[in-house]
Formats: sequence, structure tokens, C-alpha cells
Amino acid sequence: MAGYDLGRLLIGSAGTLGFVTQLTLRVSSLPEACLAVRGCGPFDRIASAAAEVLRGRLEPALVAASPLNRATPWTGKERDETAWRLTVGLEGFAETVEAQGERCAALLAGCGLEGEGSVAYSALDGIFADNERALHGSPFLLRADLPLDMVAEFVKVPAGASQAQDLFVQDLFVDDLFVDFGCGRVRAGLSGLSGEAWEALCSRARALDGHILLEKSPDDFRRYRDVYGPPVPAWTVMHRIKDALDPNNIFAPGRMPGRK
Repeated sequence: MAGYDLGRLLIGSAGTLGFVTQLTLRVSSLPEACLAVRGCGPFDRIASAAAEVLRGRLEPALVAASPLNRATPWTGKERDETAWRLTVGLEGFAETVEAQGERCAALLAGCGLEGEGSVAYSALDGIFADNERALHGSPFLLRADLPLDMVAEFVKVPAGASQAQDLFVQDLFVDDLFVDFGCGRVRAGLSGLSGEAWEALCSRARALDGHILLEKSPDDFRRYRDVYGPPVPAWTVMHRIKDALDPNNIFAPGRMPGRK
């Protein structure tokens, strides 16, 4: 069938073109077993291990990392020695999950990570509830979506950056940080964010062919800055569609990028 996929257009509009009145969901049975294999170490090793997992023969349901404490690599002088935890989630038949768990533990050890063993988790509850609570408890909630091979570059401080050039020391106040290597997403809970730091983060994401937005921020911040980051050419098309389908600007006007 030719033409635009209006269903996807409306769903992806985040409420700016209409609202959903009916859903049809595809479901699958719960996995027989869920196992999280963990290893810890400095971020460079964590990123290398995540890349090995993703390009190997394992079939992970998730590959994500977070700092072991709240002193993330974006805050403080000891960032290079901050310990991180990599979590690889394996789901499926019990026998298969057990075998992959052993192979995954060996792979993480081979990448120089200190093993933390494995832990079973619920497919319904997941394993990152504490991270979610910490992220959503911050005044600012940042999300960056990047190509898989650019995720680590976004998190790391640029090589050769001096103390004066490093905005991540002075202008960001990070409460928690969560890096999803499997889908190319970085989320950060921030207790403080200056306008200059936000602009620098936007530029950094764009330079890595990524996108960035603030899922949550104080009203005062939103009043003077677009939480969707700097404008891109595609926004013009989005605005024209918005004007055509919602001429009275009824549906979620504050969520349209480029229109405060």
C-alpha cells in the first residue's frame, strides 16, 4: 500500500498530533530463565567488554552499565579510576541461559573485568529498578540516543581536554548515569545543569551523529531553552505536518521541538 504510514506518524509524535484511543499489542511468553552476568572495572574496559558481547555469539537481552557510586566520570577529578558495573542480561530457556552465562562470564574476565558473579531476575520487574528511581528523582533527566559505536565517546571526556575546557567538571552535577550499549542510549539524572553545559552537550551529541533531549527539567530552564536541543532541518517538516493536522494547536503544544 502506497503513501505515508500515518499510524507510525501519530504514535511517534509523542501526543503532538493526536492521542491513542485503541491499541493492539503483540505479546510473547515469558522466558523460562533470566540471568544477569556482571563485571566491574574502569569505563574503557567496560566499553570494550560491551562491544565484545554485542559482536560475539551471545544473544543478550540487554547490555548496560552504570557507575558503582554516584561519583560518575562527569563529576570529579578521579573520573578515570571510577569503577563501573557492566550488566549483561540473558533470557530464554534455562539450559541455554546457563550455558551462555558461563561463556559471558569468561568473556568479561578476558576483557579485564572483575567478576561479580551472576544473579537471576524477574522478566516482569527487570533488574534496573534502583537506577530508574535514582534517575527520575533528579530535577533534570537527560537522554542521548547515539550510534552504537559512539556511545562510549559521548560518555568519555574528550582526549586532551584541560580542566578549563572540561565542562563536565564545573557545569554538570550528575546524580546518576545509565549507559545502554545495546540500544545506543545514555541517560543521566542531574541535580544541576547550566545553559552553557546544555549547549555543549547538544553540540557533542550532534558531532557524534546522535540526538539529545531533556525528558525532565525545571520550568525555569524550559522557559529559556529548547529541551530538544538545537534545531535540525527535519523540524521544519514536523512543524508543517503539525499545522496541517492540528491547526488549532490543541494536542500537546509544548512537546513540539522548536516550539516552546
